[in-house]
Amino acid sequence: MIKRVEKGVMKALREEAKRKRKFAVLGLESTETIVIIRIVSRKIKNTSFVVIEYEKNPLISWITARYRIETVPSVDDSFVQILPFSLESASVTFLRSLIKLRLNFLTLKYILPLAKFPRKHIETYAALNKLPIVPFRTSFKKIEKLLAEIEQTTPTIRYQFLTSIENIKSNVSL
Repeated sequence: MIKRVEKGVMKALREEAKRKRKFAVLGLESTETIVIIRIVSRKIKNTSFVVIEYEKNPLISWITARYRIETVPSVDDSFVQILPFSLESASVTFLRSLIKLRLNFLTLKYILPLAKFPRKHIETYAALNKLPIVPFRTSFKKIEKLLAEIEQTTPTIRYQFLTSIENIKSNVSL
């Protein structure tokens, strides 16, 4: 199970790591965040890696101190942002925010490496590596803030997305 999760995360991050891109993990208080930080800090060497900490959190402070990772309040466009969502949390987020989602993920500025694993696998990984398991709770305030940030950086994506949906509807009705 450990190898499977690590291999899946590394596969998602490999291309950007080859380009020597800088990584930033969104610092949500979740088991997924802890797992991502551990995997990236141990497996990817020679890359710039920070944790985005929108508000002070003792769990994030502990894990960043443990792996000697810098925390920052925000990052610029030069960073590839890693969103720590499991299969379930990514599905919930995208279903609730489908219209708000700006499809900036297609530009490879955001990566969801844990989205293919159910929460049970991530919790098993954390338990086997003696990492804390955080009870699942949705942090929609932080997610809404992230989506607002995406909207500010790419305002035309929503229009393009909605236009493509309208084109599909008109083609289906013909």
